Amino acid sequence: MFNKVLVPIDGSPSALRAVGCAKQYLAEGIAKQVTLIHVASIVTEIIGLDGFTTSTFNTEVMDWVEKAAAEVVARSRVVFEEAGLPVRTVVTFGNPAESICAFAEQENCDLIIMGCRGLSKLQELLLGSVSDRVLKLAKCPVLIVK
Repeated sequence: MFNKVLVPIDGSPSALRAVGCAKQYLAEGIAKQVTLIHVASIVTEIIGLDGFTTSTFNTEVMDWVEKAAAEVVARSRVVFEEAGLPVRTVVTFGNPAESICAFAEQENCDLIIMGCRGLSKLQELLLGSVSDRVLKLAKCPVLIVK
């Protein structure tokens, strides 16, 4: 039995499969509580470049990021709502893998369930996948859903 399960979401098909797995764990009593976390990452280097640092630009970027995050959360939350199951949602900003692991540790999560591939194929090519990094950094078990 897992008391607290954390599910990172990014709107990808792989993340939605992880959401389905967490929903099943909750429905079957394998998990007591599920939290969905979306880590919105902003390329702060672009925002800080000369000629781009204006309050209008920053406001428009943040509005877009917040809207996109809300859509990702809504698509995943509905899976639980349709089944009549409770779910907690969190949106944070930063490096995805580091933020996921820090949150899991802070909240004393027993398990992280996540998809094997997210939306950022370029980032995966250059830096490695978020799931690989979470596997290395997490202090609790990690279940990777294909």
